[in-house]
Amino acid sequence: MQRFFLKYQIIAILFFLPVISFAQTDSLQNEDILNEILNDQIEDSEDESVTDAVEFLLNNPININKADINELQKIPYVDFATAKIIIDHRNRYGAFFSTNELYSINAIPKESMSRIIPFLTVENPEGKEDISHQNVYPETSPLTNLKINLRSRMLNDLQERKGFKTNKFNGSSHKIYNRIIARYDYNFQAGAVIEKDAGEASFADYQSFHIAAKEIGILKSLVLGDFSIEFGQGLALCSAYGFSKSSDAVYPVKKKAAGIKPYTSTDENNFFRGGAAGFELNNLSVFLFYSNNKFDANIDSAAGIILSRPIDGLHRNQNELLKKNSAREKIYGAAINYSFLNSISAGFVYYNSSFTNPFMKDEVFDLDGNEFSYSSLFYDAVSGPFNFFGEFAFNLSDNKIKTPASINGVQISFSRDFIFAASIRNYPWNYTNLHGQGFGEQSGKTENEFGIYTGFKWRMPLGIFNFYYDQFKFPFSTFDNPLPSTGDEFLLSLSSKPIYKFETKLYFKYERKDVSINSEKNKISVKRNRQNSRIELIYELSKSIRLKGRFDYNVFRVDDANTLEDGILFYQEIKYAPVSVLNIYARVIFFNTDSFNSAVYEYENDLTGVLSNFAMYGEGMRWYLVLRWKPIKKLSLSFKYSETYKPREKFLSSGDSQIDGNLDNRIGLQLDFNF
Repeated sequence: MQRFFLKYQIIAILFFLPVISFAQTDSLQNEDILNEILNDQIEDSEDESVTDAVEFLLNNPININKADINELQKIPYVDFATAKIIIDHRNRYGAFFSTNELYSINAIPKESMSRIIPFLTVENPEGKEDISHQNVYPETSPLTNLKINLRSRMLNDLQERKGFKTNKFNGSSHKIYNRIIARYDYNFQAGAVIEKDAGEASFADYQSFHIAAKEIGILKSLVLGDFSIEFGQGLALCSAYGFSKSSDAVYPVKKKAAGIKPYTSTDENNFFRGGAAGFELNNLSVFLFYSNNKFDANIDSAAGIILSRPIDGLHRNQNELLKKNSAREKIYGAAINYSFLNSISAGFVYYNSSFTNPFMKDEVFDLDGNEFSYSSLFYDAVSGPFNFFGEFAFNLSDNKIKTPASINGVQISFSRDFIFAASIRNYPWNYTNLHGQGFGEQSGKTENEFGIYTGFKWRMPLGIFNFYYDQFKFPFSTFDNPLPSTGDEFLLSLSSKPIYKFETKLYFKYERKDVSINSEKNKISVKRNRQNSRIELIYELSKSIRLKGRFDYNVFRVDDANTLEDGILFYQEIKYAPVSVLNIYARVIFFNTDSFNSAVYEYENDLTGVLSNFAMYGEGMRWYLVLRWKPIKKLSLSFKYSETYKPREKFLSSGDSQIDGNLDNRIGLQLDFNF
């Protein structure tokens, strides 16, 4: 590591220089909401499921005069304490006439409120929608209420990958995405998505569509086509995305189920296709759904058994095309939810899932057979400063009720400045569910895990302090470990503004987990330790310029294996908005890690709707430039160029994605047109 510090010591000084040099200037307005929300994601991903979820909330704002505490908590940044403050203010002073009235609530910091307001709308007592932040035009025809958004995107690697050089891929290197969504008034929506990945021959390799309606009499929601379903805490039914454990110790612990909603993402294997409807009468909600959808699968041609389910959605050559939509799943089910006393809700969900082919059973807790049934009971109750929530889910397959999966939690708002959260989860080995995704340590899996989580958020004069401690165990073997294993982790973070227009974020996370290593004739279990320290400095140089720097240090250690690695990353970023219609982002990143084990994750600004969160490992640098330009009111153009350079490497990546040489660069273009 010494050569790294010697080589880049001048750059390290430049990391802090912008903070030291400009201490008395104005602030930058209009923070990018998506960037703030996604900065804590810790998986290597270019998926857009999370960004679509946030965009859905932005395009379907919550009516603050009707929302209860649970509905307000669907908004990023709104924990139980914040939602309770807003509801108490409404109960005391009456309905809001404008979302701007929220700024009068002194108990919520102004910077927090500016992040919340874009997700809210107001229908005032006269039945008129809040227009304080909208542009108003006289109605000339029924089409005035029709809004259409067209998004078209192209991404392309500038270096040729091995699969194209060897003619293994059938199509071009362009990744092309097109989406159109039409909304009429508040109640109706229709949309379609078409996408091709790099190497695919068909420009419509993936197609998705939907027609939706909501809030029409007793009809709460209706979707025909592609949709997602979320109920309770996600143990029985949950969409593909989720906000995982992060530097906010409270918000991710409780899932905020969205019920039924249109599907507009490009994950090709985690959605439903058919129809779903929800009805609401007084305090009772009833949901019905049916899906008949194909998915990618590797199938044994002789036995007709599903060997595996590829989830990458890639169909670039004949072998991958043979897997495309080779199996089918049918689902039918129903859910009910009943609310009473304006503070308690309880619900029940049941569904049956059947497949055209049975699954091959590799492990004790794998899927076995081709028909499965699940049910769950979920609840959410508010009493004073307490919010209790939980779910019990049952695997009813083979007509046998197995050990239920469960999660139970509580949030306690001790004061407007201190909120505590805790949960206990128990996901047994025989609860295997392709559509469940509960809160836990294993991403995308709700099985073979027991865990206890505690955390709190404390708003102090110094800043906002977050802490959590999570301990977990896997009673049976997992994919990476053939032995039962345990682990724990804790996180501390502090976000503060010590001086005007200058913000600091300190972050420390420590994780300890059992892993297996080879020892002569057998495998033994040892402890793997990983710790990450981070400091982030944000300075608003003026109304048009913001500077941001970050320094990360990772340590990776495996006990009894003589393995000790570390990694370092730092970057300097500038956001420049010379005029209101143009935003420019630029970032330079330097990294040096001993291997992938000590990689540092780095979330990036990108084209709207794209989530880029890369694992930086090895030695090298990366830089990118993002331009967002709005030449006219209804048109937005975006551009990104990125480049990664690893001087000591002869090739990058591996397999068909391998690049000869040490340079990996990409260009992206996007058009958003609203009319």
